[in-house]
Amino acid sequence: MTQRSLAPLLRLGVGLTVLFAGLGKVVRGPGYSVPYFAELGIAWPQIFGPLVSYFELLGAVCLLLGLATRVVGVLFACEMLVALVVVGLPGG
Repeated sequence: MTQRSLAPLLRLGVGLTVLFAGLGKVVRGPGYSVPYFAELGIAWPQIFGPLVSYFELLGAVCLLLGLATRVVGVLFACEMLVALVVVGLPGG
């Protein structure tokens, strides 16, 4: 199996996972995301809470439709790196 033939499955898996994460944040609204980001120690949670929520939702839709996949993929990788450092690593 080649890398190219796995791309649609990878886009589907990542797209659906991030879609539901973003949808949950958007539906709950800034009253959920802002305090959560503040608790994690993210700078400017009033800006980044809603921004990340809508980015996850819209970026996931782009991935599922195959639009701007490279750009969205790089941005998701950056987001996940921040999440790994902030949430995953001790003392992050």
